[in-house]
Amino acid sequence: LKLIIGSMAASLVLFGPDQTVSEVPPIARHEPPRMLQELAISSIAACSANLVTHPFETIKIRQVLHPGRESPGMVEMARILVRREGASSLYSGINAALVRGVIGGGGRLTGYATLKSWGQELGWLSPPGGKTKSDRPRRVPSNPLLRPFYREEPPSAAGEVGVTAVMAVTAGTFSQLLAAPLDLVRTRQSAHSGSDLTMWRVITQVYDRHGLGALWSGSSVIMLRVALLNVSQLLTYDTAREYFAQRLQLPSESVVVHGVAGAVAGLAATSATCPAENVKTVLQALPHLSNAQACRQIFNLGGFRAFFRGWIPLYAKLGPHTLVTFIVLEQLRLQWSSMTPS
Repeated sequence: LKLIIGSMAASLVLFGPDQTVSEVPPIARHEPPRMLQELAISSIAACSANLVTHPFETIKIRQVLHPGRESPGMVEMARILVRREGASSLYSGINAALVRGVIGGGGRLTGYATLKSWGQELGWLSPPGGKTKSDRPRRVPSNPLLRPFYREEPPSAAGEVGVTAVMAVTAGTFSQLLAAPLDLVRTRQSAHSGSDLTMWRVITQVYDRHGLGALWSGSSVIMLRVALLNVSQLLTYDTAREYFAQRLQLPSESVVVHGVAGAVAGLAATSATCPAENVKTVLQALPHLSNAQACRQIFNLGGFRAFFRGWIPLYAKLGPHTLVTFIVLEQLRLQWSSMTPS
């Protein structure tokens, strides 16, 4: 919390009473354009991944909401959808998914990258490729608001894991809270047979029947899911990227390293989030249920195993989604940095 408050206070150095432009620390001087650049790049990456993996999301939603103790497998469910509703049914809710990708996906990746950058500037995290004290930037913030949050000593490995976990959860929960209504719209459209259920129609139906707050149905579970997702996905990706870069003796900018690290991160994220994902799906489809009632309904369908129903299509969606997101994200960052004069 102290780090986050200090990071937010960094923006105030732009308006310090006794500072010139040359005195403004790098953290403040370059942050607004860099943040907008990161948001644009992250949004493109998230939407690209959504376009590739959305059919698996639709299949998973139909499996979770399928009545009975046994639901069709991933391939069988896809065949049923295509046979009964046409191939386009696999992309039901794609418009809401893309808008959600900008707010939720782009927002969480941008927030995480920005918080990590601030953490490195304030000394809470080691810079990329530098773990020793001499490798770290040694500029003490000139603004007095930042000085209490600056660390002289290099962080321990365990301390860095804790700090990055807090950053991942903070960035993810805030962005997903904003995107929660779009998540609900996407779920309702994917669960609906036919193409007549528009985004606006879903919003008005939910509002008329249950009120404004119902658009955030399942938000508590969404926050739990995104916390699990960000910690498992982002921390695993960062760790796996460093590990495989050393193991394969390739630069960390290599597409191969990004691909392997993304695949490992997708596996970790799927296993960590599947139960919360299923509870969220039930709550968004049936907003009158409480969290406990949704859990009980899933349990009655097949015991604890039912909480992992749809794991294969979830991984088929989340695995490639993670892979595409990080490959596109890293490559866009490299392309942008090569075009931007240092």
